[in-house]
Parts: sequence; structure tokens; C-alpha cells
Amino acid sequence: MIGKKGFLVNLWLLCCLVACFPAEEEPISSTVTSQSLSTPVPSPTNAVSPTVNPATTHTPTQTAVITPTVPPTSTPEPSFTETAVFGDPIAQRLFPLTNGRFAIQTMQGVAIYDEVDLANVAQFIPLPPPGWPSYDLSASAEHLIWRNGNGRLFVQRLADEAILLEVPGNPNGWDHPSFHLSPKGNFGWLFDGEAYSDEPPVVTLYRLQDGAELTQFRGDLPQFSNDEAFFVRDTSEGLLIYDSAQPTQPLYTVARDEEISFWDIDLTADWLQITKYLRAEERPFVELRNLATGDLWHTFSLADDEARVIISPDGQTLAITFKQDDGADSPTVVAAGVRLYSVSGELRHEFLAPPTPHLPVPSVCDGVWTSRRSDLVYSLISMNFAPDGRSLSVTYSDYVADSLTRLYATESGEKLAEFVGHESAFVANGRSFLSLSTDGLLQQWDPTTADAVPQTIARYGTPIIDLALSNNGEMAALVNGTGVELRRTADGGLVQQYDAATAVTFAPDDQTITLGFADGRIQWRSLADNSLLNEMSDHAAPIRRLAFWPHQKEPTVLALAENDCRITRWQLTTGSQLEPLNAILTFDEYGEVIQMSINDFALSPTGNLLAGRSWFMYGFGVWDLANDSNILTQLEDQPQSVWDLAFSADGSLLATGERWPLGGWVGPERGGLRLWQIDEDNVSLRWSTELNQYVGAVAFSNNSLLLAVGYSSGDVTLVNARQEQFVGRLETVSGVTGVAFGGNGRLLAATTRDGLIYIWQTESP
Repeated sequence: MIGKKGFLVNLWLLCCLVACFPAEEEPISSTVTSQSLSTPVPSPTNAVSPTVNPATTHTPTQTAVITPTVPPTSTPEPSFTETAVFGDPIAQRLFPLTNGRFAIQTMQGVAIYDEVDLANVAQFIPLPPPGWPSYDLSASAEHLIWRNGNGRLFVQRLADEAILLEVPGNPNGWDHPSFHLSPKGNFGWLFDGEAYSDEPPVVTLYRLQDGAELTQFRGDLPQFSNDEAFFVRDTSEGLLIYDSAQPTQPLYTVARDEEISFWDIDLTADWLQITKYLRAEERPFVELRNLATGDLWHTFSLADDEARVIISPDGQTLAITFKQDDGADSPTVVAAGVRLYSVSGELRHEFLAPPTPHLPVPSVCDGVWTSRRSDLVYSLISMNFAPDGRSLSVTYSDYVADSLTRLYATESGEKLAEFVGHESAFVANGRSFLSLSTDGLLQQWDPTTADAVPQTIARYGTPIIDLALSNNGEMAALVNGTGVELRRTADGGLVQQYDAATAVTFAPDDQTITLGFADGRIQWRSLADNSLLNEMSDHAAPIRRLAFWPHQKEPTVLALAENDCRITRWQLTTGSQLEPLNAILTFDEYGEVIQMSINDFALSPTGNLLAGRSWFMYGFGVWDLANDSNILTQLEDQPQSVWDLAFSADGSLLATGERWPLGGWVGPERGGLRLWQIDEDNVSLRWSTELNQYVGAVAFSNNSLLLAVGYSSGDVTLVNARQEQFVGRLETVSGVTGVAFGGNGRLLAATTRDGLIYIWQTESP
């Protein structure tokens, strides 16, 4: 029988697949009857050095009138008018094109750059929001392939932006067709596979210059050589090699040996590389064949610790991964290095995986499930040669923090560059190596000189992790990948930047602000002059959440550090720490007791209760701060995955928004919304509803009547919390990550996955 922890790990892996499959967008609820707000989004400007998209403001054009679905009450529902949209769009992907061009994908479209003039965007193609992110988007020198939110696939010509091919898709799973390009973009093929089918997928090959359909067959994806003279099909009978000018009849076949369990292939302009794995032997071997004739040129065996093999485009160097001792307790994570061989099998260089920074787990978390492991190691996730074969990029991941990329010279083995980021690519002509880091910087690195200073091409936005509004509604504090930005809600103007800050909260009187940092520090600062009033530290990990504790004699803040099993309480004036709150959720299912640390919390405005959610699957708990007792840890109808939670201003209601983890894997996205009644020491379910989108954020208005709910679709719905009715809807262009009320309920803000902040205001209290 699978243990509880094994079940959770397997389920977590399935949840990671959810983001890869876009879901069909449907109305959030049939009870939402208000007018939709259509919001245009500014496109990136051409002035991209050093900032590609300065903070953008948007003049309101329409108003969402909230139409109640029930008879009017004594308290009319307010109407919200959009007053500002600001922020820098996030660069989702970096990918090379051809002929010295590359592209940056944002939620608004694709910005195409030319290496001869990096200071300007050569072409910008606006696209409808494809979901987050769109892994199907690709391009060549002449064509762009993308998919919309409903799974429909488009092949678009860049020159005149005409749609050449449109293919319906299945938005509910992975059996929709995909489109692929040959290296130079002269050929494309439609891959139409059906999930859970025994039949091989259908592949249709097109010549993109004129859109002609060349051939159709069942089997795996073809692979093209770099000069597109040949392509190869891997079939049950063996490898079929074709001349691209005659795609219907193979030139020759490399037969599959019955003793081969499986093989891996790689192509260059001249060579066909086949890595074969024998059934009876553990050590694979590599064959190099002349691609034009199929003649065998060289064979050599891999060492016992070697696995994956790629060949450089010039056909002179082989890069082979090998296992190395990672010193970790976990058997599922294996660090890997890279060895460079000449094409004849001579070892040239060996590159080891770098060490990882140690992330200690607080001792109070012993035996408790947390969101991070203590045995982190770097694991190799990709390696790529430059088009000229003179350099090699190797990217590692520790599965928690940012990926690490190193650039090496293949001839000397010298390390040319090292940076932290989530995307990197060689420009197709081989003169540049590009990186797109998580702080939004698009940079160009010299692939020939060690330790050269990179050139900053543009700065894009970074994901907004959290949102806090001042009580008067004049300021918005945004937590992103670089720190905390304090901006004016009227126009988005930057007031203050706090680098490396990871959490923020305003004091009730809006005179001070409290910040948490990645190194565990907590700072108390004046908003008038930004002076430091006090600093505290008792944490070994980044601060995840801060909240002011109301109705205390001394200004007091509650803090939750990442990977911690307690909530600390600090008196800001003196810097003294009160007794921490033990923040552990305990469950007993299938005869096995599981304890999990909480990942986030919400504090009741009355100051008596605290609600926390776990980082994984098992809902939430509610604590009584007066006597440090956990009054809710387990329910008969436990929420499947609480993503956000919020108390009403009077403390009588608790809202939980859910993201059901299996929805995007087996069908459309699904989520839930629940209202819990708080009566002294009792928490009971008052109202719940199922939704066809993930819930990303929830927040109550100051009078406790309205509940704002943000969804993965980009909608923000308004719920009358007393009557349990949806009463209105506002719109953004991408999934909502945070919502907050301010200005005594007259202002509503929402952050989205594309890095923008939306501000709406109402005249009603």
C-alpha cells in the first residue's frame, strides 16, 4: 500500500502538470450578471534600453455597473470604475528565431528583436492571452506559432501577420494537436495525437513557403538537420532518413536491432548520432553515421556513469552528462556534470555541477512537512551548444530557487559566464548569448570572453507575489521577484523601492510600514521620511507574511518565515519578541498522523483569530490567539486546496478560495469558494460553491458586505457576503494573483500574472 507521504508526492507531481494545459474559459458563474469591463492593455514601447516597459497608466474608458441578482436591499451595491492600470508586462519566454533574431513573449504579445539593433523592438505582434504560460509558442525567421486560451492553434506569417493555418484544439487535456518548425522554419508539421489511444499520432508535413501539404504519416515527430537537407523519422522498424526535397520515400533505413531496448538520436548538418541502449548490458554506446549516406564512421562506448549525449552543430564535439555524488539523503535527486569529448572519443573537459547554498530547516520543524527540503542539490536540466559549436551552456536547478546557468568555451573549457535566471538562448548566428532572468533583465553575454560585463538590452516586469494597500487607499505595496515597490494608486508612480524585501504590511494609521526580508530581518520604517525605526531578526529563512496585531498596547506585528513552524510576535517599539504561536496543522488519515507547517495566514481584524493554510493539499486551520489554541484543524468536508483566505472586517466571516489540483489534468480547471461563520470558538461552514476556474485571491471590503474573488481567468467577481450572491464582475487580461480593498472600501486593487495592477474606485462607502 502506498504510504500517505508517497501519495502526496505523487499527487504533487500531477499538480505540476496542471499549468501545462490551458483550460477552456467559461463564465465564472451563471449568477454573475453584471456588465463586463473590457480593459485594453498597453503594448511594449520601442524604447527598450534600459527599460522596455515603464510603469504604464491607463485612462478609464468603461464602468462595470453592478446589477444585483436579488431585490435591492437597504444597502445598495456600489459600482466600480477603473481608474488606473500600471506596471511592467512580464517576459514569459525567451526563444531564438533565425538570422540573428530572437523573441520575447509577454501576455500582450511577442516582441521581436534583431541583433544588429538591440536598442529597439524590431516588430511587436499583439496576441490574445494564451494562458500562463504558453508552451506551444514558437517562431522562425518567417512564422509564428501560438495557441489561444481555448486551445486553438494558429500559424502566422510575420511579414504581413496573416494567419496561414488554424487548427481546433482540445482545451481540456494533452491530446490537442501541436505544430512544430524545422530549424530554419522552411518546414512545419502538425502533430495530432490522441491521449490514451493505442494508435500512433498523425503527423502532417507542410512546406511553409507556399503552405503545401507534403506528406502525412503515423508515428513520432520527425527531426531535421540544421541545413534542412534531411529529416529523420523514428519508427518501429528503425530510423527512416529522407531528403527534404522528396519527403515521401526514404533514402535509406537504419534497422532497429532486437537487442536494443531504446535509442536516442541527434542530428547535425553532416552527422547522425545514435545512442543505443542494449537489453543485456547496462553501458550504452554511441554511433556516428554520415547523414547523407548512412555509412558508419565511428562507435564508442559510454562510461558506467554517463547517460545523455548531444553533438555540437559543427559535428566536432560531444557533450555527455554523467552522475556525480551529490551528498544528499534524497535518492530522487541526482546531481550531474558534463564531459566534453572529441568526435573520435577523446576526453577534453569535465564540468561539475556547482554546490548549492545551504538552506537550514529550523529545529522546531523537525518531523513536520514543510515546503522546502534540507538536502537541496543542483541537478542538470539542460545543455545546449552554440550554433558554431564554440561554446556550451549548461543550466542547473535546485528545484526550489532560481536556475543557475554557466557558459563554457568548448575548446579551452574556460567558464565564460554565470548567472541566475529562468531562460537563456543562443542567437542563431552564434554571435550572442542571451539571458532572461527572474528580475526581468534581458541581457546579452559575450560567448568568447570570460567574465565580460553583459549588456542590458531591456528590463521587463517581474511576477507580483503579494499586494497590500494602505488603509487610506493612496499607496500600494507590491511584493515582486526583486523586492517591495511602494507605488501611488492614483497613477502608479514609484515612491520607494526596498530591495530583497519579501513581505510587507501597513500600520493601521498609515504612518509606518513593516518589511520582511529574504535573510529573515524585519524592519519597521516611517512612511514620512523612510527612516528606520527598528530592526529585528530571529529567522533563518525569508519572511513569508506580516500582519499588524490590532488592539495591542504596543505596536505589534505577526511574522511567518518560510519553512518555519511558528508565527513570531514582535513589539515594534522595543524590538522584543512575545511567545511564538505554534503553527502546525495535524491530520490523522489512513491510520497515519501527518503534521504540516502553514505557508500563509490571515489575521482577524478583531485580533482574536488567525487562519492559516498549508502549502500542500490539506486545507487550513484557525487559531485563537488569546490562548494559543487551534480551534479548527480538521473537517468532515475539508477543502481540497485552499489558495487564499481572508476575514471579514467584523471578524464574523472567513472566506477561503480553492484551487482543485486535479481539475486541469483530467478536464477544465475547477475551484471552490467557501464562507465560514465565526461564532466565538466555533467555526462552521455557511456557504460554498463550485467554480469553473481556480480561485487565486479573496478579500473583504471594509463594511464586510462585499467579497472580491480573483480567478485564473482574469475575472474579479464581487459577492454579497450576507446574501451569498454574485453581484458583479470586473475584468483583467490574465490570471488574478491578489486582490485588496482600501480607502474605507472605496478602492479595489488586483494584481495579475502579467505584472499589471488594476485599480477600481467607487463613490459608495
